[in-house]
Amino acid sequence: MNKKKIIEIRVNHGYQEPTILGSDYHFGGGWGLTTGKPILVPNRDWRPFLPPFEPQSRNIETNACTQYATLEGAESLIKRKFGFIKNHSDRALAILSNNSIYGNDPNITAQTLRDNGAMPEEEFPFTDKIQSWEEFMNPAPYTKDELSKRSKEWGFDFKYEWVKIDPEKMWNALQYSRLCVSVMAWRKEG
Repeated sequence: MNKKKIIEIRVNHGYQEPTILGSDYHFGGGWGLTTGKPILVPNRDWRPFLPPFEPQSRNIETNACTQYATLEGAESLIKRKFGFIKNHSDRALAILSNNSIYGNDPNITAQTLRDNGAMPEEEFPFTDKIQSWEEFMNPAPYTKDELSKRSKEWGFDFKYEWVKIDPEKMWNALQYSRLCVSVMAWRKEG
């Protein structure tokens, strides 16, 4: 009997599983951030509020999907609530949240955005001139402290809460915000 041996290789690109604490905000917990708040998008269709597309990888893989997803969610909320588009530096958030070559924990990324804010993309962009992950993570011409100081000037109060992986809770949560959801990727089949 000839059995094929299947070898699965998982490449870890950008997502590190978070540690969610009982003290974190949880959607539908009765004391979360959305309790008593007005519904923002009753039809749950956030497409009109999506920020313009921004490539996460150019000549290199940034492994910064948690930073891109977190900022895109925040930028969608800004567009919905205030009616204008803001583009923030995913690269600065990656540096401030200590992103690694293996990615980052979305809880660390969200908390970093909450603590530090974000700086404008035009002040600290990710361009085609960046040729390595090390260059992407280099804060020059700023220091990391200067990035933090400049990011704190962003003018928004960012908070986040966890939504249980439950279709009904997720469907309800979409009335208040976009959801960042991790999915399995990078597996080739066949």
